Amino acid sequence: MQTARPLLHYYQFEKWMNDPNGLTYHNGYYHLFYQCNPSSKYWGNIGWGHAISENLITWCEQPHAFNASRGTMIFSGSSVSYAQGKSDTENLHNSLLAFYTICDYDADKLSQNDVFDIKSQRQHLSTSSDDGKTWQDFHGNPIVDIGSTEFRDPKVVQIGENEWLMLIARSREHVIDFYLSTDLIKWQQVSSFSECPKKDGAWECPDLICLDKENNIWCLLLSVDSGFENNGSGTLYILGNLHNHYFISQPCYMRGRSFIRLDHGPDFFAPQSFYNAELTSPNLMLGWLNSWLYAKDMPAHNLPMMQSIVRELRLIKTIENSYLLSQIPKLESAKVIAQSGPIELRESFYNNTLFENVKGTFHLKTTISGLETDSAKITFDVGGDVVFAVFVNFIKSEINVARARGAFFSEEHETYTAEVLDIEGSFDIGILVDYHSVEIFVNRGTTVMSFRVPFPIDGVGINVSGMSNSSVFTYLLTEY
Repeated sequence: MQTARPLLHYYQFEKWMNDPNGLTYHNGYYHLFYQCNPSSKYWGNIGWGHAISENLITWCEQPHAFNASRGTMIFSGSSVSYAQGKSDTENLHNSLLAFYTICDYDADKLSQNDVFDIKSQRQHLSTSSDDGKTWQDFHGNPIVDIGSTEFRDPKVVQIGENEWLMLIARSREHVIDFYLSTDLIKWQQVSSFSECPKKDGAWECPDLICLDKENNIWCLLLSVDSGFENNGSGTLYILGNLHNHYFISQPCYMRGRSFIRLDHGPDFFAPQSFYNAELTSPNLMLGWLNSWLYAKDMPAHNLPMMQSIVRELRLIKTIENSYLLSQIPKLESAKVIAQSGPIELRESFYNNTLFENVKGTFHLKTTISGLETDSAKITFDVGGDVVFAVFVNFIKSEINVARARGAFFSEEHETYTAEVLDIEGSFDIGILVDYHSVEIFVNRGTTVMSFRVPFPIDGVGINVSGMSNSSVFTYLLTEY
């Protein structure tokens, strides 16, 4: 029997996949590059895979973009859709430019002892004039090299006409270096950022996103490979301003905090925004839907490698001069099979069945208000066994999620908690399920939690409990 396959997410069963790379819109298509082993479903031999989409839901596989060789892998990076500018001498008009990390390592140690001994990491450039089908290495490579073994993940961001910044992580030093270019060829370091206290693990995959051009509000993303729950990986965001090519963190934007967790679930890492040349288009982002704690064990259990749903980023003003980042799933182009609701419940009850035998791809949108008890619970079961449950704690302003262990997860991977920062007397919760994943968006997407599940879920029963006499529970189910 064929394993159920996600309908809304990009996935791989036969090839290893991790970080999304080179996200951009070029010549009518969204381009998704990604860390990939084209010859195995296990990590190793890492280069760049490639897929394209017209609608961010349906993806079409493209030829592998960059291949590893013995002793060299192609690590994460970004791409630019180049329409015009000052680099006419390089014949870059209407080209895709890819910026990535070359990682040299000791191939004998990896093959004989399973030891990944890095010798060098430096930044290269390649160009494509046929929409990413074939690539030409830049004759002046490397474009940035500081002689380091922990210097990776270049993200290029346009900040003005013929002006770009490249962010590169000095991962173990917990520093993000900013390089400036006016032609995408020659780069000069202009600043650095290190003012973040989250230094448990390596800093990776930085990104810089303009959320409010008029008020100069930018968002810096940092992925950290360990130090979160159970020493897992995670991503945080920092709000601030960009002045003279320096990113200046503004704790006042974040209610005095130095950073905010981007996704409070265990399975969201290395997100990247789509290249946004004009700084006025909607900011779109996706991330790797997994954790380094257990990702390498998933292929043996026939669990796919997945990217998250594409999310639109918005800046939400909460209190005076304070903001939160909102993430909204991009589902406009998804094919709707059935829809039920909106339906409103007002009576008090212990356990109410909302739906039975729902297929494995759906979006449940709920609003809960007027709750007098401490919490409410929404459960999702298959064959009477709860696969995951969402607990809403109104007193503590928390969301708690429990997922089934199945045959894959251990006890410490079972429960997770997220603080809800955007509170206005009610909770709105969107729960997106796609057979192998659950993504939860709370209160305008200002609190988000992403999860993998231990087996494909189908024929789902949905129940709600914990409501009081004065509470109102409204829900809408969309099946895809």
